[in-house]
Amino acid sequence: MTFSLFSRQPLTTFTQQLLVNDLKFALALCECCPSSEVDELTVALLNIFDSRGLGLTLLKALIEQEVANTESESELLRRNCVATKMLSVFAKWKGSDYLKKVLQETIERLIRSSSVLDLELDPARTSCPEVLYANEEQLRVIAKKFIGEITKSGPYLPDSFRRICHTISSCVADRFPEAKYTAVGAFIFLRFFCPAIVAPDSEGLVDMVPTKEMRRGLMLIAKIIQNLANNVLFGAKEAYMIPLNDFLTGNICEVINFLRNISTPSKVKEVIQLQESFDFGSSVALHRFLYDHWETVRHKLVFEEKARLQRPNGDKSFSELPPSELQISINKFSALISTLGAPPLDISLGRPQITGSVQPAYSRYQHFMLRNSGRSVESILSARIVYDGGETKDGMSVICFVQRNINIETVDPDLLAYCYLKVGPLLERMQYARC
Repeated sequence: MTFSLFSRQPLTTFTQQLLVNDLKFALALCECCPSSEVDELTVALLNIFDSRGLGLTLLKALIEQEVANTESESELLRRNCVATKMLSVFAKWKGSDYLKKVLQETIERLIRSSSVLDLELDPARTSCPEVLYANEEQLRVIAKKFIGEITKSGPYLPDSFRRICHTISSCVADRFPEAKYTAVGAFIFLRFFCPAIVAPDSEGLVDMVPTKEMRRGLMLIAKIIQNLANNVLFGAKEAYMIPLNDFLTGNICEVINFLRNISTPSKVKEVIQLQESFDFGSSVALHRFLYDHWETVRHKLVFEEKARLQRPNGDKSFSELPPSELQISINKFSALISTLGAPPLDISLGRPQITGSVQPAYSRYQHFMLRNSGRSVESILSARIVYDGGETKDGMSVICFVQRNINIETVDPDLLAYCYLKVGPLLERMQYARC
């Protein structure tokens, strides 16, 4: 019997058995992901795992893999890959309330004072070099306020963040002992606090858009905080920031103590709230990725399994060994991908957009489109109820919906609604008029 990846039960079985229950598959997907598809795969996988209470399990495995594959401590958690992107997305999903509690009031007060504040230190960016010293003093005071609010926030840190920080510090300590806290800083500062400081309007911390000058000031504050987290001084690349190096050395202990504190697991764990265990957009993204890249993923899995099972000194070759559980799963996976084929065009065009800012939520629309996906709409089209009406004189496409052609005694209401909704993705790509 053939079935679609969008049939609810096969998909549930598929994800639970081959992704959720065996992380080798998820990790292989992540390693084989092209940079152009990192964002979509990240959100899809994290949503599938996190909706089952396994988001942290996936993140732990990805962190371990990323640290093991990193050659230099300066590159720790700084590559553009699924692991680092997933840390950023997870932090946004789970840390919104914490972020507001720590920074919202400070940033709001700062932006309200933007008309009387100048934080610029670069002589090339100011027409009055005489104000640079006063600007530096103001920047020191404000940066100190931000640092204080962040370093005293340990008691409010979500337990999931602590567990991530503990995983990072533990993994890094085995390979790069001196870098375990700077690696934690790469998560909590580089991927959480600093982006919110630079763009507080994008993170929902303020309603107003900061002025160009204030945005620049926020950028300088973030630079100071990030250098503290990295435990590095300013150099020739940003010579105008060098006068602040004494500020960095005077505050580094406070930041290191904060990073050490948040790397200690909480004794009281958060209660995991399980969500709807299926997300339409994530499933479409996963189907598309597997259809495009399964052969690459399969070769990687087979190569690693061959290396694990191969015996030296004349023992049986890999081909002579009985198939392992992973090999059996790979074969089933290959058969499944072959059976499913390409994602249906109507589903591919109409898939909901998934984003890293807000965790996807399952909706009645998704339920409806999923339930009817693949149904033939020929009876609706042949009755001329919905059809392409050509173009107007202005070049706008016309979609006609003719109510008088509906036979209320024979029409399938769900099929009619599905046919109409199905053209929605096409309408988004063009200007149109309706009859």
